Amino acid sequence: MSKDNSDINLNIFAEFVLRETGLYFSKERLPEVERNFHLISKELGFHHISSFVKWMSFEKPTKDQIKILAKFLTVGETYFFREKEVFEILKNKLIPEILRQRQKKNKTLRIWSAGCCSGEEPYSIAILLMRLIPDIKSWNISIIGTDINPVALKKAEEGIYTKWSFRENSDWIIDKYFNKLENDRFEIIPEIKSMVKFSHLNLIEDIFPSVQNGTNDIDFLFCRNVLMYFTHETAHKIIKRFKKSVKTEGWLILSSVEANLIRNNFFHPVIISGKSFYIKRPYKKTVEPIPEIHNEIADFFLLTNNELPKEIHNNLPLIETTSVPADVLIEKPVNAETLLQQVVSEKKVKNFKIYEQLFESALFAFGQSNYQNAIDNLIAIIATCDDPNVFILLSRSYANLGKLPEALEYCQKAIAVDKTNISFHLFHGTILQEIGNIDDALIAFRKVIYLNPDTTVAYFSIASIMQKKGNIKESKKYFDKALHLLKNYPDAEILEASEGLTAGSLREIIVSLRANI
Repeated sequence: MSKDNSDINLNIFAEFVLRETGLYFSKERLPEVERNFHLISKELGFHHISSFVKWMSFEKPTKDQIKILAKFLTVGETYFFREKEVFEILKNKLIPEILRQRQKKNKTLRIWSAGCCSGEEPYSIAILLMRLIPDIKSWNISIIGTDINPVALKKAEEGIYTKWSFRENSDWIIDKYFNKLENDRFEIIPEIKSMVKFSHLNLIEDIFPSVQNGTNDIDFLFCRNVLMYFTHETAHKIIKRFKKSVKTEGWLILSSVEANLIRNNFFHPVIISGKSFYIKRPYKKTVEPIPEIHNEIADFFLLTNNELPKEIHNNLPLIETTSVPADVLIEKPVNAETLLQQVVSEKKVKNFKIYEQLFESALFAFGQSNYQNAIDNLIAIIATCDDPNVFILLSRSYANLGKLPEALEYCQKAIAVDKTNISFHLFHGTILQEIGNIDDALIAFRKVIYLNPDTTVAYFSIASIMQKKGNIKESKKYFDKALHLLKNYPDAEILEASEGLTAGSLREIIVSLRANI
């Protein structure tokens, strides 16, 4: 097939995906989906590209076929209590306020996690509520998680995770709310699992709000790092439907990079401790920040991981703790094609055909979150090649299984072959940081700056470590350097080697963190 025909087919594919799922792939991102284009055509039963293109042009896919699209194209990674600052504000201000209002009246609470991926977000919310409400059995609580990806939903329903899903969290969360299984896996306890219901939902379909799927009369609607993958026009349509789902005085919670999508007279921004939340009100009105009320007794119970006694819960306002703001770990959905854009040349392997098949199978398994299967395929070919892309995919697969020593080993092998790849060094630093080897993590991030002094995320990573170490002067220095470099980028531009992080998102994160130093 000629290059021109290939480009035309990919453009048709991108338009088809946009029409049926709302996911937007610009011309610059087409290389990311080229391999998925072939895998999807095979999965849908097309043996010839021409037949696949014809079908996309004239036929309407079924819901099952759209699910196949989604499981290839929506590869998201998340973890428990992601963006701790958001959960601190929910814990100390927003949720307790609603609990107080309804304690003696209608004891109901309805929460929707839209684009919940593998379930860490709604389960985090359930854990938070379990800790905040001593008489939780007397409440009518609804927590639903929806996603378009059936593979992610299956994992969410199973409720089994590895330590990689608990990064940036203390061990007490695992000890108290999870049962340990074999192979270093952890299953969420039945009391929490039963609080969350999962279902398939395509946000571009006009099927919400609905009593049938539980998307009506919502108090808190979470949709973080989801709308950024749609066009602005599609995102605005979704937000208009969100307005119908959220009850008056209810809250919409987006990621910081999606703040520019709020352009209506119903969701009004409220800045709390540097974070933007959106309250639904039927008319424009100046929204005052919720006052900060500190209470040492409530803080003590929250910081020592104990449940709040009922007498404290009923009589004292819960507020923000005085703990140091949590570091922000750069974490965005990982697309295997972004990481692995080149396949090793035929000269480096004994049998290129076998290699290509195994490598393609590994990519497919990685995209389906079947990391062990990806590892099995990659292990079968590493003896025949020294391709750094194989090593880095092995590293990421092991990391997603929580096997950080193995992840570190193969990341180092990738670097040994390709010493100037800054994305490899950044991931190396992230792994080192996760296992507690802070000094070596700093070395890794400084190597990135040596290789490319304009790599913004490296300055950000160093600043975050310095802040955690209490070196305020150095932390401000690196934060300021990152902000200076960000002036060269428009908000929507994805930063090099950042795994999907946009300039606007990183800028807001840095401003928020620096303000608390």
